[in-house]
Amino acid sequence: MSLKRKFQYVYTISSAVIAAALVLGILLSVKGMDMLTNTLDNNEKAIELYRAVTKEHNTLKLYFEDAQTILPEQIDEVRNDTKRILKKIPADYNGMNEEQYIVIQSIHNTYDSYDTIYRSITESNLSEKEYRNAIDNCYKAQNYLEDYVKKYESITVSLGNEQYNGQKKLFYIIPVICIIIAFVVIVLFIWIRLFMSRSIVKPILMLSDEARRISMNDYSGDDIIIKGDDEISLLIKEFTEMKHSTKNYIVTLKEKHKVEQQLEHMRFEMLKNQINPHFLFNTLNLIAGTAEIEDAVTTEKMINTLSRLFRYNLKTQTSIMPLEQEVKIMDDYMYLQQMRFGQRIKYMCDVDKECMDELVPAFVLQPLIENAIIHGLSSSSKGGLIYVRCFKKEDKMWLSVADTGIGIERDKLKNIRRYIDNIFLSPDTKPAATAENDNKSDADNGIKRKTVGVGIGNIAYRIKGMYNNSGIKIYSVKDRGTVIQIFFDNYSK
Repeated sequence: MSLKRKFQYVYTISSAVIAAALVLGILLSVKGMDMLTNTLDNNEKAIELYRAVTKEHNTLKLYFEDAQTILPEQIDEVRNDTKRILKKIPADYNGMNEEQYIVIQSIHNTYDSYDTIYRSITESNLSEKEYRNAIDNCYKAQNYLEDYVKKYESITVSLGNEQYNGQKKLFYIIPVICIIIAFVVIVLFIWIRLFMSRSIVKPILMLSDEARRISMNDYSGDDIIIKGDDEISLLIKEFTEMKHSTKNYIVTLKEKHKVEQQLEHMRFEMLKNQINPHFLFNTLNLIAGTAEIEDAVTTEKMINTLSRLFRYNLKTQTSIMPLEQEVKIMDDYMYLQQMRFGQRIKYMCDVDKECMDELVPAFVLQPLIENAIIHGLSSSSKGGLIYVRCFKKEDKMWLSVADTGIGIERDKLKNIRRYIDNIFLSPDTKPAATAENDNKSDADNGIKRKTVGVGIGNIAYRIKGMYNNSGIKIYSVKDRGTVIQIFFDNYSK
């Protein structure tokens, strides 16, 4: 949910709760005020009617008994006032209770009778006796009218009191509603504050702290964990990914710089080491010339073979060579080894003709043959056979070096295989084996290169770095021999 929608929900819920509370309070207030207004209005009308009837009675009495004191216009004004008030209080059965209806109906009827009597007195020519009787009847009607008005006033006041007492709890509820509204508003503001703190303020502060730490080149802080999919959450997730990308980039740069330093050191060492091989190469050529003069054929051949090995070692700068050249160097190397060990070491080479022109990693066979002699055959008094094969199978080039030596112990073979497998399973190709990297390689998985052999380790790294689909297989049986097979496709990286 986006941050905008969250705010819309918060605003809608808060507004709805506050509006509902306000509407409820207003409705209760209006109802209470309406009840109170009706009660006061009815009481006022009843009192006003009683005053008007009483005033009319007293005025009329003065008029009949002392005509000179009260003028006819005053009588008409008082009577019109009473009629006006009576019109405000109609006999409505739906708007009052039964007792009120009966009394107000009686008041209207009595006033009509009284009005008829009054008109007969003022508008008809009555005899003295009839005049007296009419006045008496008028007084009686006014007395009845006053009694009914008193009764109506009493009933109205009594009903008003009952209504007030019945609705009085509303006047206690209204303050409670106001308090509830205030409480709800406070709770809403607290909730909004917590929501803002949890969704915006706290993540932003955490992001600021992490950015400040990264600005000081410190990437050791824990990642910011946040749930949700709003804009703040997406910002923090993207920031975390950027942090890891930057950290990995810096680590890569450091490793690259370290590798460059190692390469520079290796170039310097190679430059120094070239002095002795050149001197030795020139000396061997001199000795070979002397041996030819003295007719020492075998010595001359050995010296020339060794010279070719040195020349190949010094002049080979590329990482790949034709297989034919590698086989020639391998033959020269084995000639020297056979001259050293005599008949103890036998050598066979089986290379398909179609493979002679294929490009293979330089110096890929000689280290394997050297390991076979040193670790497999030299310690055996009987010696043994070294059998080299080169062939193609399933669009892959296969190089195989086998010996009939003492073999490899099971635990050591297991460690060597795990070491080689880790090299080919690692995502990036490591540098060649060095003394410094001997104890640090991630691919070693706790196995030191000296346990496996620097030569085969270097070959594994080179094969992995040069070819996508490549590998090394090792088979060995104790006291029977060892086979090392290298395979790779024809497409280098």
